[in-house]
Amino acid sequence: MWESIALRLSEPDRLKDFLTLSIFNSLLLSDRILDLARSLLGSNIVYYGETNCSLDSPPYGAWHCDARGTPHDIGAVYDSNLHEIYPGWRFAVYFRDYRTSSGGLKVAPGSHCRPWRELRSEDRKFKKYIVGNQSVKAPTPLFPIYNIPSAPGDLVIFNLRTFHSAGYLLLKENHHAQMLPDFELHMLKRYPELFEPYPMGERNALFFDYGAPSEALDLYIKWRALYTLYDPKQHSALWERVIRESALGVYSYDQPTIQELAARRGITLRFDRIIAQLLYKKNSTGFLSQRDKDRLEYLLKENREFSPYHSLAWEGY
Repeated sequence: MWESIALRLSEPDRLKDFLTLSIFNSLLLSDRILDLARSLLGSNIVYYGETNCSLDSPPYGAWHCDARGTPHDIGAVYDSNLHEIYPGWRFAVYFRDYRTSSGGLKVAPGSHCRPWRELRSEDRKFKKYIVGNQSVKAPTPLFPIYNIPSAPGDLVIFNLRTFHSAGYLLLKENHHAQMLPDFELHMLKRYPELFEPYPMGERNALFFDYGAPSEALDLYIKWRALYTLYDPKQHSALWERVIRESALGVYSYDQPTIQELAARRGITLRFDRIIAQLLYKKNSTGFLSQRDKDRLEYLLKENREFSPYHSLAWEGY
């Protein structure tokens, strides 16, 4: 059902966050999903507009973790302490069969609660694989890697501090080979016949985040709101994006009906993405309509920040 809904979406609607779009509410706000979220995060869960309907788009194949933000640097990688569980999780529903095909999610199990210094990609050892008549010596990190064999319709949940990459390549004779994404691509160019093909049909998946109120999540939310909107090197392109997204109402989950729905489900809403767009519009043109001024004033007052760092309300924005 969810795949057919996603496939029917227009390109403008595919940009909207899921609460604004509302068409995925029976998934996003289902008891099963919220019970899972609360088992990971506690009773108070936070929604901040981080969703994605991915259709026929190249996956982000770099080896990375998503968690960002420190009190001193909003863009710095968040460094976990040993055994600390980062308070943000990504929920992913995949609609292609990645059990025997390339293209699924690659993760480093346990990396979400290990210090950054233990996870740097340059810390590698080499392991030899025999594939057919080829002897392959692959650089591997000092921690396990796992290719998730998800079936169509599977829900995959991973922590935002987990190191991962999208679109793994499976060796035909060893689906469990622990290879980093850059080496997979290197091997694909030299020996394409060694790898399983991608599934038939367009790449199609749904992604959405939930978090717990905390300083770490606060910094991540602010980074996600700010990093795409306050880059002076891309001012023109970003301004065009702000105008387009504002016209489409990409982030409109501050509407009263949505706020009431979230409150009934016990969800705290963070409005940083909407605030960032309004502030960017104001700073770029020096002008906001009275409607936008009232909306900005309301959101700055109602936005529930979990730390004082990099606040959109006072940091010169």
